[in-house]
Amino acid sequence: MLVTDIQITHYYYDNHNARHCANVVLSLIDRTFNLYCQITQPPFENAESRIRSFAKEAARQLSRTPEFRSDQQEVQLADHLTHGS
Repeated sequence: MLVTDIQITHYYYDNHNARHCANVVLSLIDRTFNLYCQITQPPFENAESRIRSFAKEAARQLSRTPEFRSDQQEVQLADHLTHGS
């Protein structure tokens, strides 16, 4: 399954746990998934790097859901989501 778009909302940095947190929406051709993601990066990390990390974390979570594991489908991010513009 190819993820074609990503939207990140409700972003904040959790100082107590030293993590970036956000809701990540992954768009596929036929559906969307809304996932809560946390990533560990320095507080002032480059925004593009954060976006790529959120995308990878969301894809990792999605690949562990029963609907993907049972069909043994691989979650892939479109090139523009992993390599930047």
